Amino acid sequence: MEQKFADQHAIYNQVLSKYKIIREEKLKELDILFFKALEKEDREEIKKISNLKKQFRDFPEVMSNVEFNSRDDLIGYVPECFLDYK
Repeated sequence: MEQKFADQHAIYNQVLSKYKIIREEKLKELDILFFKALEKEDREEIKKISNLKKQFRDFPEVMSNVEFNSRDDLIGYVPECFLDYK
């Protein structure tokens, strides 16, 4: 991550930390759904949930490859997996 503005690193870490906290709750919810899908032997749902969990685990790496040109871009950033998750 190349710095483009003075406080980019600090804001980046705050945004990352915020989404890591949210991610933990999402992963707990997905764990429950995963076990329900296992009980039903719903292979399609198991695969869907597994993919979502992987996206949540991978979002910090994905975020590290995003280029932020302003403070507002960084503050308003929402990882794609959080947009797609219902």
